[in-house]
Amino acid sequence: MRIRSLSALAAAIMLVAVAAAFAQSTPDFSGSWIRDEARSASTTAGRSTATPGASVPLGVTVIRQTATTLTIENELMGMAMTYVYKLDGSDSVNHNGAMVQTTRSHWSGATLVTEGKDTQSTSQGYQAWTLKTTRARDAKGNLIVDTTSTDSQGVVTTTHQVFTKATKKE
Repeated sequence: MRIRSLSALAAAIMLVAVAAAFAQSTPDFSGSWIRDEARSASTTAGRSTATPGASVPLGVTVIRQTATTLTIENELMGMAMTYVYKLDGSDSVNHNGAMVQTTRSHWSGATLVTEGKDTQSTSQGYQAWTLKTTRARDAKGNLIVDTTSTDSQGVVTTTHQVFTKATKKE
């Protein structure tokens, strides 16, 4: 009888430990972030290119995270852009100007993986890209965002962005 009780206790402790480890493996990305241009890079078809937004730098990127969603807000060329990602693996559809982004996000350990498609219809015609973005925190607490997108002609663009926490003005 005592062995059964110990086995049940050991199983309960293991369950709590696994739950605690899972809870710790999903970081909170919430906060105000500024892209570190010096540590961010982009390549298209294997050649170094300007980081998207480098010629028109991003302002502060604000991220709010709940148990079920990740909301990212920033401004580019005077236009507010908001993306809301569901964290349960279901479709997230975001509209920003002519761009429509349809993605699914899931956790892979401490990394949030978002995969899907960007599309837009403009006077220049219809364009589409497949994309995969990973978000993680490094050992110093920086937000690391890596994106690979492939256009309809097969041209691959990779972007590595490093964000640091915005400091509060005194």
